[in-house]
Amino acid sequence: MFPVSLATVARAGVLALCAAALCACATTIDKPAATAAAATAAKPPAANGAAAAGAPAARPGESPPPRPFADVIKDAKEIKGLFTLWQKDDKVWIEIRPEQLDQPFLFSTVLSRGIAQLPFVPGLMGDANLASFHRIGNQVQLIARNTLFRTADNSPLARAARTSVSDSILSSVAVASAPHAERKSFLIEANALLLNDIAGIGTVIDAAFRMGYALDARNSSIERVHSA
Repeated sequence: MFPVSLATVARAGVLALCAAALCACATTIDKPAATAAAATAAKPPAANGAAAAGAPAARPGESPPPRPFADVIKDAKEIKGLFTLWQKDDKVWIEIRPEQLDQPFLFSTVLSRGIAQLPFVPGLMGDANLASFHRIGNQVQLIARNTLFRTADNSPLARAARTSVSDSILSSVAVASAPHAERKSFLIEANALLLNDIAGIGTVIDAAFRMGYALDARNSSIERVHSA
């Protein structure tokens, strides 16, 4: 488990359209009553038709709209801080206000457990990044900003630096709620955002021992939550 410090912190809808080819013979039907009965049977029941008319049409590949803010955090514990956190059972959500997007904060990782062998010792600090949350549509990215190469803003060198040495995406997650009615803030799920190998331990283990490693996100959890 890699506790993460927040300091100044698809459904690919596949619509299969089966077209049934009906071979119609050019034969005159002498029973109009049978035709009328078939037309009546083809009509959906009135109740179902009314319900279908009132519901928005689903589009292939389109994700369902986010749930209302209050529904997501119902019975959850509020933990105030730079980023307000909401915790319920094993789930944690981060509330992000619009003005907090693209604003820098310190993001670092620490190895909480190890194997008594370097470099896997408990308490070992991982990388510390100047990070920010960036939203694109219904997706929020945790960005590690490039701080190694700096240039004057709005200069030709600045454009070259952005092209050559870009920021890094540490993780991303879908927006978990509709905007709050008053604060206009929204929620993202911390479990989905943080319970992955952000620290790159798998790469280190593979380089040191030639052993394949993958974080078991399904059996991982957030043990403690604190927001300062």
